[in-house]
Formats: sequence, C-alpha cells, structure tokens
Amino acid sequence: MAAEAFAKGRVGDLVLARWRFGAGTSSHPYANLIETRCHGFDMLEHLVGPIESVMAQMTDRPNGTHPTVSVALRFVNGAVGSLVGSYETEPPWVSWRPR
Repeated sequence: MAAEAFAKGRVGDLVLARWRFGAGTSSHPYANLIETRCHGFDMLEHLVGPIESVMAQMTDRPNGTHPTVSVALRFVNGAVGSLVGSYETEPPWVSWRPR
C-alpha cells in the first residue's frame, strides 16, 4: 500500500527516506551490516525505488568488528536517503559509547 502511494504520487514528492536501527550483539565482523542493514536496504528500495548510488562509513574496532554503520543513498528518482545503525549505542542512538 505505501509503495503504491509513493509510486503514484499520492503523498507528494518523496525527497528523503531514512532507516535507523540499533541494539544487537554478534561476533561476526560485519554483523551490523549483514543482520540489520540488509532489511533497511530492502525496505527503502521497495518504498522509494531503485538505488542509484551508495556511500558508507563504518567504525573499525581493534577486535576487527565494524559495529557502527552510516550509509548515504541516492535513488534513481532523485530522492536521497540514509541508513544508520550501531551495536555500540543504546536508544535513542546517542553518538557516544558509555565507558
């Protein structure tokens, strides 16, 4: 329903789409991207349309993991988007880790 409403322009021009997710644990070095971000990519592409370009940054921890991810997107229709998530912070997704 939502994808159809966006596609037919019933909700206006779609210019920004965001996906935020956090909290989780895994020892796999790319767990945050594999376990949670893939769902965000799927949902944003379903709702907004094909993705034209992607830029990303990840934390690089001494144990070889990358638990915090920030991804910038541009869609074919001109909209932009982001996926942001961290296994290192707790809701409301503050920008620091408690010591």
